[in-house]
Amino acid sequence: MDVNILTFVLLSTPILGAVIPIQKWQPGTRYRADSIRAQVKLELFIDLLCPDSGAVWPEAKRIAETYGEDQVDLVVHQYPLPYHQHAHLAAQGFYLVQDLMNDTWAFNYMEWVLERSDLFRSPSTETRTTVEIKSFLAEYVRGIPGNRLSSAQFVRYVDFYRNPAVYAWKYGAQRGVSGTPWYFVNGVDLGISHALMYEEFSNLLDRLLN
Repeated sequence: MDVNILTFVLLSTPILGAVIPIQKWQPGTRYRADSIRAQVKLELFIDLLCPDSGAVWPEAKRIAETYGEDQVDLVVHQYPLPYHQHAHLAAQGFYLVQDLMNDTWAFNYMEWVLERSDLFRSPSTETRTTVEIKSFLAEYVRGIPGNRLSSAQFVRYVDFYRNPAVYAWKYGAQRGVSGTPWYFVNGVDLGISHALMYEEFSNLLDRLLN
């Protein structure tokens, strides 16, 4: 690297860093509310319309259920990527369901969307307007077993949850997340952006726990 460029980077880094706001509230939803004191904290950043996020979620959930709340604290962060059309709207839906119902139903919504994310990447939805996508998503949300939100409620209120989705994205970006899925273990960035399988999670966790 050119000496002048290196000098500029070194001198400007503190200045550039100073303008990044420190987020006081840390977003993220615990898969198990009682796992806060677990030995290992596994943070997972996902995009609800990302196929790799859909692939990793059953593996991460299996890890949390197998190791239990005393060993693994699984925290899920919404991270809607700008190049996945309608991902931000899907994330808003997560926060709507979480707020008007609870975390359990928010995870039900999340799973339900992840399993059908291909529908939102198909030619039939790529040309639809945001209003049409809201109605499209609301109809599917209504089909979640036990759901108490009507399609009309979803369409009416989902825009009120834009800020939490934006904040969650900013939080991930501030921590260096550049794709999904993305992982932190006990606050350490693994620098991995592909779907890990159960065995890969397990090998890592066993080394930490033992």
